[in-house]
Amino acid sequence: MYQPPEHPQHNPNAGHGHPPPPPQVGGYGPQQQWPPHQQPYGPTGAQPPAYLAYNIIGIFGCMSILGIIGLIFSLQVNSRWSYGDLAGAEQASRTARILGIISLIGTILMGLFVLLYIIAIVIAIATAGTTGPSGI
Repeated sequence: MYQPPEHPQHNPNAGHGHPPPPPQVGGYGPQQQWPPHQQPYGPTGAQPPAYLAYNIIGIFGCMSILGIIGLIFSLQVNSRWSYGDLAGAEQASRTARILGIISLIGTILMGLFVLLYIIAIVIAIATAGTTGPSGI
């Protein structure tokens, strides 16, 4: 049913050149409720491993790009876990593990290659003086 607006003389809050007070927003009012899947504190239970060491070691090998990408995923595990994104934290952990293992194996293979190369050079230098023309 339609009701006409009150005359300013009958409404004590109206008139006098003052607008109505603004609604209370923020401050000490009601706090924001987090959605259940994004709680500000991590879920209960064990956090998935980040495999940070694998990826840091892998950066120094021949597959440093994979090590850097794995490092980024390793760092995402903690932040996703703290926001309550359990599935995202586990996926980032799996990706970090795969990239960390690949880059770690690449680093080990590169180290073995360099070691064998140095041994081959030492052997070549050591035997260079004995295989020459003799009798001159």
